[in-house]
Amino acid sequence: MKEFGLIGYPLSHSFSQEYFTKKFKSLGLNYQYKLFPIHSIDILSDILANNPNLMGINVTIPHKQNVLKHLDLISEEVKKIGAANTLKKLPDGRWKGFNTDVIGFVKAVEKVTEKKAFERSILIGNGGASKAVHYALTHHFNCQNIIVACRNPIASHELFISDLSEEMIAAADIIVQCTPVGMYPNVDNMLMIPYYAFHSQQIVMDLIYNPEQTHFVRYATQRGCTIASGLDMLYAQANASFEIWMQD
Repeated sequence: MKEFGLIGYPLSHSFSQEYFTKKFKSLGLNYQYKLFPIHSIDILSDILANNPNLMGINVTIPHKQNVLKHLDLISEEVKKIGAANTLKKLPDGRWKGFNTDVIGFVKAVEKVTEKKAFERSILIGNGGASKAVHYALTHHFNCQNIIVACRNPIASHELFISDLSEEMIAAADIIVQCTPVGMYPNVDNMLMIPYYAFHSQQIVMDLIYNPEQTHFVRYATQRGCTIASGLDMLYAQANASFEIWMQD
């Protein structure tokens, strides 16, 4: 039996196993989907060795970036982004990394707006998902003015989340929350930013899909923002992963 799976930590928030199990069954595919909650990506080699029937793997936090060093090949898009969320076992046994977060994000945003470009955007977070969103904003929505704010700035252009001012937030066309803050089971956690600066001309998105309405989304909704769904992104990227796995 062919097997697929998800690696990351924690995985208690994930809908992937339920989603793919239903998808396989609906298509009459005798496949199995497993969860591998791992703290360290170095355990991946053991997982592959002990699960020879694994044909594809989804990757979630916190391993989307550090998984690259364990792969034999990566797509051109992954080379530019620096993160992968989909792995495929090739016929010769090598593993290749892809990124479907990009198309997932694009489709989720296109579902709520006809805009083809954004002038200014804010990304909260600097992990693998944020890097994919940054790539999508730059290459699909022609946004060159992108503020990245995070809990632990690494690059010189990154800000602390606390540095986000009312003026910065008010000026953004789209604001995307890419951290796990507020994710199940820690649903009461929230970012401390000036939510009162949100307004009805903005698109706001939280990549968290469990719960579907985080405090971040709730405040944005109250301010009249257009909400793009993290759950829509999940489904779109999952379908893109499935298509990659099924390709010869």
